[in-house]
Amino acid sequence: MFDKKYVKCYENYPYKNHNSVKYLYEYDSPCLKILIAIDDTRYGTSIGGCRFLNYTPRNEAIYDVCSLAKAMTRKNIIAGLKYDGGKSFIYYSSLERDEMFKVFSEFLNYLDGKYQTADDVNTSVRDMEYMRQYTKYARGYRIHGYQIPATSYGVYLAIKAVVKEVLHKESLAGLKIAIQGIGKVGYPLAQLLYKEDCILFISEVDKNKIDKLSKEIEFTLVEDAVLSDVDILCPCALGGVINYNNVDKIKARIIVSGANNPLVQEKIDSILYRRKLIYIPDILANCGGVIDLDCEGDNYSEPYVYKRLYFIYDKTLFFVKKSIKLNTSVLNIVNSYIENEVNSKCKCVF
Repeated sequence: MFDKKYVKCYENYPYKNHNSVKYLYEYDSPCLKILIAIDDTRYGTSIGGCRFLNYTPRNEAIYDVCSLAKAMTRKNIIAGLKYDGGKSFIYYSSLERDEMFKVFSEFLNYLDGKYQTADDVNTSVRDMEYMRQYTKYARGYRIHGYQIPATSYGVYLAIKAVVKEVLHKESLAGLKIAIQGIGKVGYPLAQLLYKEDCILFISEVDKNKIDKLSKEIEFTLVEDAVLSDVDILCPCALGGVINYNNVDKIKARIIVSGANNPLVQEKIDSILYRRKLIYIPDILANCGGVIDLDCEGDNYSEPYVYKRLYFIYDKTLFFVKKSIKLNTSVLNIVNSYIENEVNSKCKCVF
């Protein structure tokens, strides 16, 4: 059971150089360890998924949860949503799964809406539905037993937009696209791209996922999608897959990220740009998930969600066009946009 004596709160928690999050909450009991990072408190409610990574050391978990909370703030700004960035990690548990999520629910109630969670790596919408027996702060729904693949569809739209602007093609047919990881984002993305007659190259460590997908679509299994000789690379697994060891070996002309924080350091963007690679960052391409959460309510339906997701297509076109015009990377344009939005909000407040 939840016991508030195990809760610790760190304010203005520094996790990397000069970066910090507004609050880092930790539930540190002998049988369950949870981290919740809240990047800002501008709107009073932060939102972001919960990852269950039972093998992650605490210091690595802290770094990742804070980095991902910061990324969620940036996604929300791009999407025009009035949420602060948040993220949570369950990084150790000896409890049964349902009991684990019951305690997590009580932790969310203890925070009283400061953070709302959703499904993420190794958590599911079924877990969120179970949690709603105990808390109103668990988000994510299914329609007729089906979870809308909003993040995947947003990445797909970002691909279509950059292909139109950079390759001057209305169709994706015949393009070689590599997908690294076929989990919650990569699997539906592969299905969408196959329907567009793309030639797919996939790397995945889980044989069961490979076997399942191979019964549905055609693709070539590769050892490392990041280094495949393709037109477009889509990292869709965990972060940090593009690093100083492989950045000069990437053959793709365009990178559209379905994974969070795919660059081990943001400075790698300058190397990609120098090599004339177009990089569409995760905070733009995969913000479909939080847009989906914002759709929840009386209007929640597949047509309504997909209509809202076309925002990603329009925004990607806007940022790519501006990067070409100003001779700088898409990420630089996106960062300038976020900075301007934050400054304009501050001026409105004061």
